[in-house]
Amino acid sequence: MLLKVNENYFNPEKPTIIIFGQETNIWGEKNHNTYFDIRDDSEETIKSVMGHYEWQLNRLKSKSTLITLNIAIKEQLSYKYNILWSNLYKYSYDGKRLTKNVSKEHFKNIMKHQKAFMKFELELFQPQGMIFLTGKKLDTEIEYNLNSQVERVENYGEFCSKLKITSEFDISKDIKAFRTPHPDRYRWEKIDKNDVLECLLKSFK
Repeated sequence: MLLKVNENYFNPEKPTIIIFGQETNIWGEKNHNTYFDIRDDSEETIKSVMGHYEWQLNRLKSKSTLITLNIAIKEQLSYKYNILWSNLYKYSYDGKRLTKNVSKEHFKNIMKHQKAFMKFELELFQPQGMIFLTGKKLDTEIEYNLNSQVERVENYGEFCSKLKITSEFDISKDIKAFRTPHPDRYRWEKIDKNDVLECLLKSFK
């Protein structure tokens, strides 16, 4: 699906790193409502979610720590890797974040689509690296969405951890995986974005 967003963004001859944010939250146009799309029309689902990703991937300037970190990783590593963007939660609801705006019944239904979506994405791109800008509290969500077990195997201060991810999906068992707090937390937790960036770049160069 991401190939359709920008065919020049992905070179099949390069290995791939996928950066995972937390969730789709009011990305792009206000009329995006991907929950109703998945319920009613799968083609509209793809169109709507693609709109979110296209908007995100084409942002060249931003004051957001999340976006500037993403751009910095891409600038430093794209000579060697495809740098793709994804989210643990792919869908929004009525222009708002999914996890806070649907009933338990609707959430369960959406998550069935979510895991299938994640499986398709990972098995298509076969990443050799994953970077989770999600914080340790979402390790359970990583396990669910990647149908996997997550083990923290090494810490680099408070700002970066190396993970071992054992997934039931048809992907490599030797993926390099790292997790940092969500970049919006850096200021509150007194984390220097440059320390995070240096740790990630050393791990993949």
